[in-house]
Amino acid sequence: MTMLGDFIDVIIVVLLLVAIGFGLILDRRVRRLTKALHDIKPTVDDFSIAVDRSEDTISAMRNDASSQTPPRPTPKVEPKVERPFGLPSFRSSRTETAQAAGLSVDVANVDGKADLVRSFFETARGRQA
Repeated sequence: MTMLGDFIDVIIVVLLLVAIGFGLILDRRVRRLTKALHDIKPTVDDFSIAVDRSEDTISAMRNDASSQTPPRPTPKVEPKVERPFGLPSFRSSRTETAQAAGLSVDVANVDGKADLVRSFFETARGRQA
């Protein structure tokens, strides 16, 4: 009977050591995540200020545009640029292609800064999944 009792004690000790090791690893990861979030806070604050400025600028531009006479529409001409094979194009053509095909375009409509930041993180989270 003592053999079975000793075996159960050894199993319990091993499981406790595994649980303690997992707790230590988890603690390190949480501390690293907290530090990263603390380090990125100034960047997020700067982004928030920039969004506020852009909202103010857009409002001012809309007010200026509504008070002026409407300009003549000019045709949109895009220059053809030859790029070496493999270099990325930073102009998105997905929206135009999808609209031309009659498909709905997945663009988030945001009303304020909080919605903009929230939609950014939801999009990022969705792309990771």
